[in-house]
Amino acid sequence: MVENIQEVISYFTPKYLKYFKRLKPSSRKTYFTYISQYLRKYGAEFSYENIEQFLSSLPRSVRAKAFYAIKHFAEYNEYPFEIRNSREFEEGFFKESWERDVERFTKEELYKFARACVENKLNWKDASAVAFCMIYGLRRSELMRMVPEHDINPKERWFLVRTAKKGKKRKHYIPPEILPFAYYLHKNKIRYTLSFFETANFVKISRIAGVEYHPKRAWHSFRRSLVTDLLNTGISDVKVFEFMRWSRKEVIFKYYLPNPELIDREIFEVHPYLEWFRKKKALL
Repeated sequence: MVENIQEVISYFTPKYLKYFKRLKPSSRKTYFTYISQYLRKYGAEFSYENIEQFLSSLPRSVRAKAFYAIKHFAEYNEYPFEIRNSREFEEGFFKESWERDVERFTKEELYKFARACVENKLNWKDASAVAFCMIYGLRRSELMRMVPEHDINPKERWFLVRTAKKGKKRKHYIPPEILPFAYYLHKNKIRYTLSFFETANFVKISRIAGVEYHPKRAWHSFRRSLVTDLLNTGISDVKVFEFMRWSRKEVIFKYYLPNPELIDREIFEVHPYLEWFRKKKALL
């Protein structure tokens, strides 16, 4: 088994080394830590049993990072890697219990978030993230993938979501209430990073909005709340599935050919939070 740093590096092929050098310094450190730990225990044997045993020895909160560090290392170095369906594997290992049990916000709490955006209690960057998460149910990863200068077109009133979790890559219509935030992101080329979504920032945003923070409340709570409240309006669940960009229920869409903008407009007719964002002026 591997005993020292030089021995770990000896496993790096030129192809993987090139990939490794492209990572951010913090990611390189994280990847190297997990790769070296794994190699010390199991060498270059990437069996299901070894990976499962290794991840089980780690805190649940870091298992996803460790898994992908090992997976990328194995694949770039062309070692046999037994786990093909990582999605199924991650269901049991990666998801924090709080993520599975994340709670919804009440309508009163959501109203407070919206008014904090409109009344300038939150800065533009925080307000724009809250607005897009509340109105479109965006996941954190979807906001991070957004490149505003290319993916947001305020003049033509659309933006592109590069969907997570194998969902649908989709253009969304932008209603007048959300245009100020779209203009801000587009004009200032705002990119969201993982550090923005850290708990401390969410606690700060909640406090400014006057919403009591709870450990089971997180950015995903906006998405979960929206799904429930949209379905409670009585709008077709098929249209809600389309609006939320899910990958499942594929059979429905074999027979249903949606017009995304028409669906968005219909959703916004009954959207439970949209009217709360009125009277926010764009920084043109």
